[in-house]
Formats: sequence, C-alpha cells, structure tokens
Amino acid sequence: MLRRATLIVGILAAGTATADVADSISARGEQLAKVGRYSEAISAFKQADVASPHARHACLIGLAYLRRRAWSQAELFLTSCRERASATDPIPDWLDLVERELKAELAAHDLAPVVIRLAPAEPDGQIRVSSFAADERFAPRTIYLAVGSHQLTATRRDGRTVSREVTITDRAPREVVLSFESSGHGESQSQLVPRTMLASGAVVLIVAATYHAFVFKPARDQLVDASTSPDRTLYTDLESRFDSRRAITIAMYGVGAAVAIGGIVLGATVYRDRPGPRVTTTVGSGVGVIGIEWSR
Repeated sequence: MLRRATLIVGILAAGTATADVADSISARGEQLAKVGRYSEAISAFKQADVASPHARHACLIGLAYLRRRAWSQAELFLTSCRERASATDPIPDWLDLVERELKAELAAHDLAPVVIRLAPAEPDGQIRVSSFAADERFAPRTIYLAVGSHQLTATRRDGRTVSREVTITDRAPREVVLSFESSGHGESQSQLVPRTMLASGAVVLIVAATYHAFVFKPARDQLVDASTSPDRTLYTDLESRFDSRRAITIAMYGVGAAVAIGGIVLGATVYRDRPGPRVTTTVGSGVGVIGIEWSR
C-alpha cells in the first residue's frame, strides 16, 4: 500500500513539473508576442502544448497567427481551441472577441472555404497543406485557403499518402476529395514518381548495354583488326564509324544513369509530396536529352 501511494505521489509530482514547464514556455511566448515576435511566439506556444496539451495553447497560437495576418492558420487553431475545450480545460475569455475579429478579416480578404474529405473516410487521417508549417496537420475539415496554388497531402494511419494540387482563383466555396482508391494500390502519385524515373533509367541502361554489345563492340573489334592492315582508307572509315557509335553509347549510358539518379534525388526532395512530372528521354547521334515537365 505504501508503494502504491508513493507511486501516485511520484506521478502527480511529475505531472505538476510538466505543467510548470509548459506554463513557463507559454509565458515566454506571450512576452514574445507582446513585442511583435509572432513567429517565435508561435513556436513557444507549440512547445508548451507538446509539454502539456491545453486548449488555451491552441488559442494563443491562433491569436499569434491572427496578429501575423496569417488568416488561414489563425482560423485553424482558433477552431481547434474551441473543439478541444472542456469543463476542466476552458477557452480563454477573450476568444469570442478574437473570433469576431477573424471573421471580419476572412470576409475582407481573398480566401475560399475549402471542404477537405478523404475517400474512403479515414477517422485518423491527417491533412497537410504546403503553405502551412510542416508540423501543422489536421483531420479532414473545412479550411480557408488564399488565392493561389496549394498542395494538399493526406496521410492514413498505415502510412499511405495521396497528394493533390488545388488552385484557388476566387472566394467561391469548394470541396476537395483526396482519394486513396485512385492512388494505385496505396501509392500516391508522388510516390510513383521516383519509381517511374528509376524504371525509365533502367530501360535506357538496358538499351545502352544492348547497343554496346551488338553495335559498338563489333565496331571496336573491326577497328582493332584494321589497325594492322596496310589499307589506311579502311582504317579511316572504320574509325569514323567507331567514334560515332562510341558517342551514342556514352550518351545512352549517361541518360540512363541521370534519369535513375534523378528519380532517387527528386523522390527524396522536391517531388515527395507533389504531383509527378512527365519524364521523356531522347537519344540521338551522340546526344542524350532528358525532359522533365511539371506544373506548380
């Protein structure tokens, strides 16, 4: 019985210490916000929420975004604050006033309400918007997006993702469905990009190897044999053919390797969450061309 009581006291003490740390971080965030350092304040409030989750932290993040004139993120966090609130975790008394201010700003700027849904429905699905901070993910819901292009990426609990680019041209409400059913056996379009490029590179390399074995190598062997022949005209003709086939072989190997490496690099960086580019390869007389077309 004594051990159990000691354990309970230890847990309560740890919880109190964590709350104290969160309060300290949150207080530092409020001081940063008072002097206009809103980005730093937002970071502090997020740290406080990780240490000890509270609806108030979400409200403070939303308020800092409002003061930073980032209306979309302000709406997201202020709404989250109200949704997270409970009898033991109440909303701040200033929330109603701030929400009225935000409503006026949303009406005054070119922002469109966008309903985001997942198909099939995924209760634990998370959405990320390219124009938001990387750690700002949310469940399917209505958000406000500014005029321009935005990349929406949905992640399921099993790690599968699907992406879609959305272009906002006016304030008209719209609905976006991120469908896993059309993503190809659990792969999003962005996941297919590096594999497509790797496959394209492999095909070009196979063609290069075939050309090397059946076209370039015979030309090289003939040139070697002709080097001992007294007929210099024959050697000159074979040398010209050899040089041309060597250039084509090198170009094809270069194109294949470049496409394969490009698939690895692009798949791990800029195209990770973007719609896939269209890749084309052209091999001519000693010239290899890689074409990559994409839209933003």
